[in-house]
Amino acid sequence: MITTVYLTGLPGVKRKKVRAMFFGRGSVSQYLRLMPGGKTKTFCSAGPRGAVNVYLDDDGNWRCNFCRYASVLSDVVCKTKKAVREWLTKWLPEQG
Repeated sequence: MITTVYLTGLPGVKRKKVRAMFFGRGSVSQYLRLMPGGKTKTFCSAGPRGAVNVYLDDDGNWRCNFCRYASVLSDVVCKTKKAVREWLTKWLPEQG
């Protein structure tokens, strides 16, 4: 199920509140299908062992982070969709 949520305080984004698409437990293919469209520039997913956020910053870079128990375990800036795919392939399964 996809739900609209709002994220605040994203590094690299001037707006205070950013609209995002939330997947209960998303897959790499779900994320990547949304990326080319341009309408959805921010998406997140969560499971019992963590949460993934991927968003486009103001400079046009993709930012990806993985958090578990309020601690950031991975935070990267990607310039290409291929780099985002590689990051998602590694970290998305970690959320459980």
